[in-house]
Amino acid sequence: MSFIVKIFLVIATYFFLGQSAWLISVPTNYVSVFWPAAGAALAFVYLYGYRMLLGVFVGVFLISIFSPARGDLDFQLLTTAMALSLGGTSQAFAGAYLLKKKLGENNQLQQLRAIVFFSAIAFVTSTISASFATTTFYIVGFVSAEEFWRSWELWFTGDLLGVLIAAPLIILLFNKLSVSNRRKTAVILPILFLLSLVISLFLHTRNVDRKAQIDEFNSNVELLHEQLKEQFDKHINEMAALRGFFKASSFVDRQEFMSFAKNAFVIGDGIQAFAWSPYVEREDAELFIDYASKVHTEDYNIKGWSESDGFAPVSAREFYLPILYIYP
Repeated sequence: MSFIVKIFLVIATYFFLGQSAWLISVPTNYVSVFWPAAGAALAFVYLYGYRMLLGVFVGVFLISIFSPARGDLDFQLLTTAMALSLGGTSQAFAGAYLLKKKLGENNQLQQLRAIVFFSAIAFVTSTISASFATTTFYIVGFVSAEEFWRSWELWFTGDLLGVLIAAPLIILLFNKLSVSNRRKTAVILPILFLLSLVISLFLHTRNVDRKAQIDEFNSNVELLHEQLKEQFDKHINEMAALRGFFKASSFVDRQEFMSFAKNAFVIGDGIQAFAWSPYVEREDAELFIDYASKVHTEDYNIKGWSESDGFAPVSAREFYLPILYIYP
């Protein structure tokens, strides 16, 4: 394969595996507990050389731009994607460098020594991307100080599992040296079984957590419903008492209204104020204005609100509902 084809293979594989891994991501911070793209990045750089780091960088950048947690395409998103790309590329470089140094070129990971070294390298290098990513998320405010190590552990676990499972598969399938079908089967089937087990366990755990969240949400909704119902019933009773007060009296002056409202109700507990707006017909308007002016010891007029004039005297109409008393 030519260099261009290999680069596009790395980018396409990383993007496809990354998009697939989002399906089993943790919704709160969109960190996948299994990130096979990290294993693919390590394997391709190990097999095809350090020039494949360009494909890894582009792949990480694209998957970061199109992640479920993405926001608007702005400077912060681009710089975050660049930082994540740097972390993913550095991790792939470190892993490939250590594999080449300890195991040589095109090792098929058949001997116990090679498997042990590979596992140790996967464990150590998986800390690189996790550290880059979590620190970046903390700086931009996506992860709080309390969530930092939790997010780091999830990211590290996802990369570690991805490297341990995906890298041996790709190294085996794309190795330059001839590998027997028996050898491929002996390696691929256990890895696929482990992969299925990991995904099944995660999906089961996520379903259990989701059910628990739904049950908690429904419980909170029911509690809120009862609290709102209690508040509404209380306010309805208060309004009924106020209505009964006025219906029982042929005339209510300002002092009576203030005394009743002040002693009967708690202002601020859902109710901001009480007011009395008598029904005034057009022919009684002038008489009402004279009385209201005496009550308020100032010139009183029936006003309304408009955007252009603000509060201004209203035009003539069949009836009015002016505010005469208000408490507080």
